[in-house]
Amino acid sequence: MAWNKSAPTLCLLLVLLLLPPAAPAVQDVPPLTPEDLEVLLGETVFSLDVPAAPLLRALDQKGIRLTVREVDSCLFPGKDREFSDDQILIGTLPRGARGADMVETIMALGGEYMTRRGIGIGSTGQDVLAAYGEAALKDYDLLIYCLPGQPDGPWLVFVMDLEKDTVLSFYAVLNTQC
Repeated sequence: MAWNKSAPTLCLLLVLLLLPPAAPAVQDVPPLTPEDLEVLLGETVFSLDVPAAPLLRALDQKGIRLTVREVDSCLFPGKDREFSDDQILIGTLPRGARGADMVETIMALGGEYMTRRGIGIGSTGQDVLAAYGEAALKDYDLLIYCLPGQPDGPWLVFVMDLEKDTVLSFYAVLNTQC
């Protein structure tokens, strides 16, 4: 049987054709910063670890009426509170001066809320990847980003619709622990 000199080349070509396409390269993106944990609604900026009262007043002045739920705090004297409607949830802990509510969690559930890097409800997984790079942790439908050297929080978390590869909701959280 004669050796066909083109056989190795044809085999290599066949293997290359059968390989899955390479994933597009992710551009270098800057690491997460504290400002990236802010949530925007137009000119209103929602920040973590600040007194909740001014933010709640600003939302009320915009006509955004929030329902309040509270429970005894297991971390601090006073009440943990959630202020929410169908588009936003603001979680607080009573750890400010004289037990004042401090923003612990900001969760966008719908509407026009955006991150500092332009990601909102309905953005694609590719949009998130381009804006933030690879997640520090992927847990089923969650893409979790943390500040450099701070894996225990604070976090920016995107909840993904796995079928459509779009953002269902997102939240910034301090993850305060005793």
